[in-house]
Amino acid sequence: MLPSTSIFIMVSPILIMTAIVIMAIGIMYRIREQILSSIGFLFLGLSFIAGVLALNKIDETLIIEYGWKYQYVKLLEAGIINPFKGPISPSYVQLGGWTDASGLFILTSLFLVIGAAILSYIGALMAGLESKKAVVAPAIVFIIGILGIYYLNKSVSALIIDEDVVKSLAYRDTGSLLRGASIIIAFAITTIGTAIVYLETRTRDYLLYAVSFLLSGIGWSLFATSWTTHFEKLSIFQFISTGTVTTPVTIYLVAAFFIVVGAIGLLLASIIEIVSSTMAGMEGEEVLEEIEVEEVEVEEA
Repeated sequence: MLPSTSIFIMVSPILIMTAIVIMAIGIMYRIREQILSSIGFLFLGLSFIAGVLALNKIDETLIIEYGWKYQYVKLLEAGIINPFKGPISPSYVQLGGWTDASGLFILTSLFLVIGAAILSYIGALMAGLESKKAVVAPAIVFIIGILGIYYLNKSVSALIIDEDVVKSLAYRDTGSLLRGASIIIAFAITTIGTAIVYLETRTRDYLLYAVSFLLSGIGWSLFATSWTTHFEKLSIFQFISTGTVTTPVTIYLVAAFFIVVGAIGLLLASIIEIVSSTMAGMEGEEVLEEIEVEEVEVEEA
């Protein structure tokens, strides 16, 4: 069974490498949308890297300082110890097990929100909005995400300073809902924007763009369900009942599959767009050459 660390390590390099390749293509051919989308996916990849660092810190503390067995720590990673979610109730994990990683929790969510805001800007541009008007979409997504981070921070303070578990979990769920909404809204905007371009142009590259953003959005939507207290209780109940957490891990794997396939699809769409543009340019040059030859023949006659 794959723990969260392995899943995060699998997803993050794929997102980052995809971002780097798309950025190289965008810079080479001076395509603004590709450059921006690459930056957005780069931040999403960095959010998983920050998540891996947080998980490693928590795992190390639980195993070394609190004597947890390695297999139990890995079993609870999927449903309980999630850096995208926030602080865990002391009923499940000792406070000292995750407080040292609270800063990485914030960083993980911050990278996520920045990536979501950038992607929503691309979607707004694709939908036909002018640059000034298109800024409204990322501003809304960013504000929603930052509010989610604010409530995440409040949940940490409520648990550590006030020792109020009820308030802490309520703040955490509110923050999770807001951060989940920010990334889902971002992918919804990009999917709609690229779909609009496809309907106008009927080109296969923008169809693939729309499908890729849609698949990524589905993946992030599934992943965001793991940030709630309900998901946490489900994991604990299954662990007590069966000694495993099959459902949370399955949800993680399905979410990772959609996120990765969406990223790869975006890369393929970028390559198809460049190839199509290059072939169209070559055909245009051939037509111009034929016209020039015909003009010369007419002048000679």
